[in-house]
Amino acid sequence: MSLTAAAPIAAAVTLAVATVSALALAVSAGGCRQRSTARVEGRITPPPGAPGALVLPLDGARDPFPVVPGTGAFTARYGAIHVQPASIHLFVHIPGRHPLILKPERDFKLQPRDGDLVASATFDTAQIPLPRLLPLTCLSEACTADLPADADGCRASAILLDGPRATLLAPGERDVKAGAKIRAPLPMREGRPRSLVLVATCKNDDYVSDVAEFDNP
Repeated sequence: MSLTAAAPIAAAVTLAVATVSALALAVSAGGCRQRSTARVEGRITPPPGAPGALVLPLDGARDPFPVVPGTGAFTARYGAIHVQPASIHLFVHIPGRHPLILKPERDFKLQPRDGDLVASATFDTAQIPLPRLLPLTCLSEACTADLPADADGCRASAILLDGPRATLLAPGERDVKAGAKIRAPLPMREGRPRSLVLVATCKNDDYVSDVAEFDNP
């Protein structure tokens, strides 16, 4: 297992359309629960020589959205009960590069249109602030990262990167406070290179850990 610091992304990201509708998905004795779902059609142009990109919402999606080689296009749907689409951040992964966080309101703004919420924007990732780096410590059972004391209103995520796949893992606690320790168990050994990264999206800033690499030959 090793820790690496990835190079910054130099890419252009186009988020063409994000359409959101509120659906009543569950009825219980206590009433209805609303699940907001988003449909995103976007375009990412990775830097020259990059092997491809993945887009993973940090809530409301089981799988990442692959970027089509050559065109950079992707289509995604995501949503979570009691989590509004306007608060869901997008994690952009290009192998070998520092991950990028697209932050609602800062990087794009959803606007009501014909009963839906729609965002249309073009992003130059060279102009988007990189997330602050979280030092990562990995021992025999888990990887941990400590949030700084000035972090405010944070939601933690752990992401397992496995070749062309990315899996959103729930750490010990999703909602974390300033100075808290984010913890994620080590992935099971499977005999192929994989990576783990911890993410915290906060009101004042976003944080991404070093990348821990596992199962290298």
